[in-house]
Amino acid sequence: MKLSLTSRLLKVGSIAHSMSVYMSAMLVQRMLGLARVVLLTYIISKAEMGHWGLGVMIFTIMAQVVTLGSNHGLVRYVSMYEADGQLEKFFRLAWIWVLCLAVLLTGVALVGSRYIFDFAIVLRSFFSGKAQHLQGDAFPWPMVLAILANIALLGLYLNLLGFIYGLRAYRLASLVEVLFSVIFTALVAVWVVAEPCALTLLLSHIAALVVTLIVGGGLLRVGVRRLSRPALVEAVADEMKGPAPMEPASDGDAIAAGVPRQLGLWLDRMVGTTAAKFFQVIKFGVVAMIGTFVWQGAGYVSYLMIYLRYGGNHAGPFLVFMQLSQPIVFLANASWAVLFSHVAKRWESNDRPGAMFVLETAYKAICLTVMTLTIVLYVTSPFWIKILDTRYQIGD
Repeated sequence: MKLSLTSRLLKVGSIAHSMSVYMSAMLVQRMLGLARVVLLTYIISKAEMGHWGLGVMIFTIMAQVVTLGSNHGLVRYVSMYEADGQLEKFFRLAWIWVLCLAVLLTGVALVGSRYIFDFAIVLRSFFSGKAQHLQGDAFPWPMVLAILANIALLGLYLNLLGFIYGLRAYRLASLVEVLFSVIFTALVAVWVVAEPCALTLLLSHIAALVVTLIVGGGLLRVGVRRLSRPALVEAVADEMKGPAPMEPASDGDAIAAGVPRQLGLWLDRMVGTTAAKFFQVIKFGVVAMIGTFVWQGAGYVSYLMIYLRYGGNHAGPFLVFMQLSQPIVFLANASWAVLFSHVAKRWESNDRPGAMFVLETAYKAICLTVMTLTIVLYVTSPFWIKILDTRYQIGD
């Protein structure tokens, strides 16, 4: 029987099949990303590249914070609600709370943006050894608003992907990620070439996120409705059924054991079961977010130090080389996302020894692959550097 488009996108395969589909999509996305970076070296100044990099650093790190890491919690808990036949209800619940969090915390950041900017000026003065001043009332509102919009929209985008990962629908995830990359690359090739500055890049990123959220969110909504049909709910429940009754995930999560369970019970009494269910997602997400925040912060600390010490003119070339090496990290993250969702399915099915075996074995394989690719990238660097504009090859 011929499958519909939605059915094809939501089809769940083995770990090997999921890896092949998703890694192929990540390869396409990274190739487009590399093309964008190379193109930008020819059309944008090093100083503007540095300012763009500062925006990338901020919205990359803060996108998860603005929804309290709920994207991690969605990956963890979607399979549980799918098995319980509550997927559509959970979908509505999740997006209401995620949207509220994004709007609320972005609003808080907007209110405090002037104070944050003043603190950044003090830091720049300290690291550069020169007094830095804001000329008159020239507060960069366009840049600040564009960065805040990117934070909120990227937070929603990560939650969209988190829900899709939780469903193990890696064909849909691949479509969404490639779509975003294609739209952003097209906007860079047209809009940024016409107006080569950091603000145009930020606005292009916003436009690509908006279109991707509309298309990807619509496809996910259709898919959730389809998966919530009674026959499919029973099939999923049978597939997820293990040798013993499923334990409530909130009781068995060692990763979130340090968070007081009484708070969830208090939420249940005060604001109802709906908020308590989402608190379960947030409880897991916050713990996972802390690790990701530290990891991403460590990745950008060198860039931040260069920007504060020498300014955007020196930080721009550093950003280019940092982004040219990012495909290896993204491939590792893509592999981990596929692995984690399949491990979560086994764990929820009470096949916990099997889940740990898959986790430990695949983790070693991913680490070995990443180390090998890193060595290859370093050895071949004298050759691939020649694709950049000469300003970025020789530095200052």
